[in-house]
Amino acid sequence: MGLHHGHILRLLRDEGPLSRADLARRSGLSSTTLTHISAQLIRDGSIREVAGSESARIGRPAQSIGLVADAHYVAGVHIGAINGQAVITDVTTQEMARRSFDYNPDDPDHIISKACQTVTELSSELKLDVKLA
Repeated sequence: MGLHHGHILRLLRDEGPLSRADLARRSGLSSTTLTHISAQLIRDGSIREVAGSESARIGRPAQSIGLVADAHYVAGVHIGAINGQAVITDVTTQEMARRSFDYNPDDPDHIISKACQTVTELSSELKLDVKLA
């Protein structure tokens, strides 16, 4: 996924469903580029067409596109002074699961191991296919 793809996904996350014309204006991308990017994101299941908003415009109603919340998930880890937190959210930042974990603060490998273990456990409980990098 490229830089423009991420920008479009962020706009849709932050502002909700938008028409392609609104996305082009807000992103600064040409309508042709936006059409190609939105087609790729629809093919991979990240976005979908949704009912457009009612407006007083003349002509064909705009077809909006919005995020598919469960298309992808995000794991975040916070390492605190005395323990850690792991969280998994959908792409709209809706929290799906959270858990604290303890670790040995003097052993960086242990911290990483516990963080990965916790994310893996949360993912398993949510029945998600996880690929840790």
